Amino acid sequence: LKLQFLYFIGNMYAAWEWVMKRERKGDKDVVLIATGSFNPPHKEHVQMFNSAKNVLEKQGYHVVGGLVSPSHDSYVKGKLGKEYIEGAVRAKMLDAALEWHGLQDWVKVDKWELCQERFVDHPMIGRFLKKWAVENKQKSADVKLFYMTGGDLYSRCCAHGHQRYDGLVVIDREGAEVASLIAMNSKPSYPHIFVPCLSNASSTRARELASTDPASLIELLDPTTAALFLEYRSNKASFMAKYF
Repeated sequence: LKLQFLYFIGNMYAAWEWVMKRERKGDKDVVLIATGSFNPPHKEHVQMFNSAKNVLEKQGYHVVGGLVSPSHDSYVKGKLGKEYIEGAVRAKMLDAALEWHGLQDWVKVDKWELCQERFVDHPMIGRFLKKWAVENKQKSADVKLFYMTGGDLYSRCCAHGHQRYDGLVVIDREGAEVASLIAMNSKPSYPHIFVPCLSNASSTRARELASTDPASLIELLDPTTAALFLEYRSNKASFMAKYF
């Protein structure tokens, strides 16, 4: 367990160090963190970083960088069964999507969670990063960690939960009823930043189109990610041998 903890700190510090190399401006510096299956990653998964950055900076924050962490294979496989995509492939598609959208210079795919023996819930990331920074008196200790979540997830488990990060960025989604949740939680103990709905894109819909109408997949995925996704689905063994 101790070795696992040290492995966690080492890997997360590497990602944190990468973020800290970016320009800093003051006590409202923010790092955006997103986790999820990304099975596959669609346009909104990537565009939400830009949307959140724009909203935050209008409110006086400075977004230093972003980290996106694909969920562990055991979690995704248990959730999706035969539709699940191996973590290494999901990470590769995320890298491709970030590059296609031009975000690769400030958003990094972190593979720590994929390397663990089992699924680890996202609060560990924020908790240990802040703890490490404070205990080691790093200048990064004053950076705010804002966790990004869809309005649907917020409605299920974040709206009335205890503080896990320095702030939440809630991406509105159709049917999430975020407006009513705002009213119910109008004075949270830490910032809740709400970002308007970007689209109705979903990984579920992307998987359906891949089976029924592959040509329409580019409505939800950028061309590079769509091509990788379809190539993977057509022959997984060939895909893995080619890229890994």
